[in-house]
Amino acid sequence: MPLIKFSTTEDFQSDVEPVAIVEDNKQLSKRSGSEKFKNIKVPKHQTPVHLIALGSYEGTGCNRNFDYFLEEYCRKNHYTFVKAGRAVHIQHKNKPTDPKYGNVYGSDYNEKMKRVELFIGIDSNASRMAKSLQKLASGKQVSYSMGSSQTFDRCSICRHKSYNGKTDRCSHIPKRLGEITKEGKVVAMENPDPNWFDISDVDSTRGADRIAYSLNKQASDSILDTPQVRYENNLKLASEIYLPPSLVLSKYASSKRALLDKISKMEKHIDAIASGKVTNSKDKYIKEQASKLNSTPAISDTTISELRAFTDHTKLLKALADKGIIFSPEEFYKYIFDNKLDDSSLKGMKSHLPDIHEELAKDDQEINNDDMYPEEGKLPLRLIELIRSLTDEHSLFDGPAHNRIIRITMIKKVPGELKKESSEKSDSLFAKQLALKYANYQLSALSYLNDNDKLTDDLIINTLILNRG
Repeated sequence: MPLIKFSTTEDFQSDVEPVAIVEDNKQLSKRSGSEKFKNIKVPKHQTPVHLIALGSYEGTGCNRNFDYFLEEYCRKNHYTFVKAGRAVHIQHKNKPTDPKYGNVYGSDYNEKMKRVELFIGIDSNASRMAKSLQKLASGKQVSYSMGSSQTFDRCSICRHKSYNGKTDRCSHIPKRLGEITKEGKVVAMENPDPNWFDISDVDSTRGADRIAYSLNKQASDSILDTPQVRYENNLKLASEIYLPPSLVLSKYASSKRALLDKISKMEKHIDAIASGKVTNSKDKYIKEQASKLNSTPAISDTTISELRAFTDHTKLLKALADKGIIFSPEEFYKYIFDNKLDDSSLKGMKSHLPDIHEELAKDDQEINNDDMYPEEGKLPLRLIELIRSLTDEHSLFDGPAHNRIIRITMIKKVPGELKKESSEKSDSLFAKQLALKYANYQLSALSYLNDNDKLTDDLIINTLILNRG
């Protein structure tokens, strides 16, 4: 289970009150709110609210629990507030059967103010929200608490990673939380790649940690209110909160995301080359090698059937990846469906592929899906020999791929070409999901190779060229 952390709107310093009813754009501008929110209209039964959810570490430092979120992840992941669809709750009672009292209609990372902002609608007629709305209308504050999940957190001092927050801690956390070292560093917890999945009105002066554990007012202002106590309290609350299945992080999600950013940038570069923007000899080489690499005959249907017969596919995918073999879209299609679907689905899938990794970056559920990730395991000898026989003609590693290009250049004289991205993409939801599944397969193979020091930029390029075949 991933780590779960909580932050409240009171945890970060801001130049304005963190929560405010916003009736017009002029009022939003006074709060230095995101320009993206100016065209959002909430339903008539809801009250529009601008909420400063949290500040990035570069802008406001740590929160009161000594957790912090780097700017790069705030910028990259703020959209998960909207995508989660799990708002607005009361005191983190967020199970599917629990009532919601509002919706998140917009999120943004405010570059100037270095903070994550939300535009939400609160159900005006809900009796449970009346007290909070009355406070806001009179200029008083209420407290909102945000829940996030992440694969691990990292100690700011020794950089130790903790995956469960309990038994795998370093010597600094939680005993030294909040201390400042001789070098001037604060003992705190960095939370990489967070997914924000819950927003709750906790209507307290100090946030969810007070309410969840019934610390009375006297205790909250006493020696019990320490970083260590807050840390233990958050562990307890995390064990009680509902984590939506679509947001449960895989053990490979963090490494896949880190690589995905690089792949997406290379994907855009290849599109630029395909559009005629060749700037150097390397780009010219990519443009010329593309069609030659894709002119390699596909793995035969008979061989695909033999590969399909081995039911433990993640072990098979590892053996293929170890040889640099990554299925083309057509081969992947046959491997998954055994020629049981018509070619229109394949054509629709391929229409999404030129920029599919950029789209994959927006799909948490697919990124967290490990069903295509190579895993350790033994294969029958006949299968090992079959995969070895495919290496020369299908491996995307530099050596075999380069040899094929030279051979094709000399024998077939295939002209160099890199297909441009199609402007017409299939509107079939199935085709789009299939393309995302294929992109996750590619990403999983490349991530596995990266983890084993076998990944090169040329291999990534060769893989992306498959998407333009």
